[in-house]
Amino acid sequence: MPTRLFRTDTCSVCEWKEPEELALLLDLQLREKGEPQERLLQRVRDVAKYSIKTSHPRFFNQQFAGVDYHSLAGRFLSEALNTNL
Repeated sequence: MPTRLFRTDTCSVCEWKEPEELALLLDLQLREKGEPQERLLQRVRDVAKYSIKTSHPRFFNQQFAGVDYHSLAGRFLSEALNTNL
């Protein structure tokens, strides 16, 4: 049995916020001097928190059927090996 990415008792499909509220919650301004790595990682966590979890077992949509773990692993590998960024 595959490991679940989300626990349905603690994680919802989406933590919905209106766009105006998201603008207040997410600091997405670009800074001229950059930012420390920890602040950047916190921004990633914040965006993920308010994003729709399409891998959640209770997310239903005709275009999604869950995670294909083989494809996900292949995607991670191809991104890690692509040094042309």
